[in-house]
Amino acid sequence: MRRPCGAAISLGRVWKGEIKEQGQGRNVLLVDTTIVPFLDRAGKPRQYIAIRADITDRKHAERIARLRQAAIIESSDDAHHSAKR
Repeated sequence: MRRPCGAAISLGRVWKGEIKEQGQGRNVLLVDTTIVPFLDRAGKPRQYIAIRADITDRKHAERIARLRQAAIIESSDDAHHSAKR
């Protein structure tokens, strides 16, 4: 387990975050993950449940949207500066 989530879970706390995993071939998967520990009577984790969702496509779409927005802003700045001349 990764350090941040392992520390939280070993303390009996729920951990939520995004994990980057190696998929098939050289593909990278981004997975939204929630890990819930089930505690024994002493309060120690005895079992876990993980709820996971592949968010690779969503993250890719968000990145493309940011790049397009930056290009639009840059081109509008260029047009604004050209109009001033």
